[in-house]
Amino acid sequence: MRVVRLDDYQSWRVDVGGLRVLVDPWLTTEMTYAFGLATRRRAFAPPEAERQADLLILTTHFGDHLHPPSLALVPKTLPVWSTAAGCRRLAGLGFARAQVATLRQAVPLGPGASLTFVSPGFPFSTSALGLVFEEAGKRAYLEAHVTTERRLGQVGQVDLLVSTAESVRLFGVQLSMDARRAARMAVAAGARVVAPTGLHPHVTKGVLPSLLSIRSEPEALQRELERCGSQALARWLKPGEAVEL
Repeated sequence: MRVVRLDDYQSWRVDVGGLRVLVDPWLTTEMTYAFGLATRRRAFAPPEAERQADLLILTTHFGDHLHPPSLALVPKTLPVWSTAAGCRRLAGLGFARAQVATLRQAVPLGPGASLTFVSPGFPFSTSALGLVFEEAGKRAYLEAHVTTERRLGQVGQVDLLVSTAESVRLFGVQLSMDARRAARMAVAAGARVVAPTGLHPHVTKGVLPSLLSIRSEPEALQRELERCGSQALARWLKPGEAVEL
């Protein structure tokens, strides 16, 4: 299994079971979402190769994950998994093969490989998906928002945790995990590698980001892992870099 960071925000590709699985693709130079209240620009132009996939997963219907201008650049014939709200939006965009993911449902991805959908923690427990990929005894858990020890008890042990690690709060509600919480989750999951996602939230501009309380300190994650007694390595991947499992 190979887990590849695709951009400087939160798009990933997982090569597993002989398939290329594209997660929350952002394929344009600029992304505007939340009814025009937030805008973010990529640090570089997305390469053509990012559009190549066998399966598409949208972890939620929110516009910085399910981005219509990006989805206009991939074949509408791709099979897609998403939430119920995500599938309604996808149907409107012409994706006839969109399927609603059922929590704890294991989807076969090829010989000895599977994907299981799990619920994130509050406030995304009913509006988003966590993803557990497994192949040849190796497991990777991708959570784009927040998780809890209780959720991890359902997931079990993983080799790689892809997780938020920079704090974002809206009116006191935690929208992504800070370094301390991410490290605690890595310990609970027994992860050997932690790869942060949702990077550098402070570079997003607009009315919505101005309402957010953001604390971004990348070096804090490794420090917190060590404080927890974990041997896990924090890997802040650059676009195009991968973790091999």
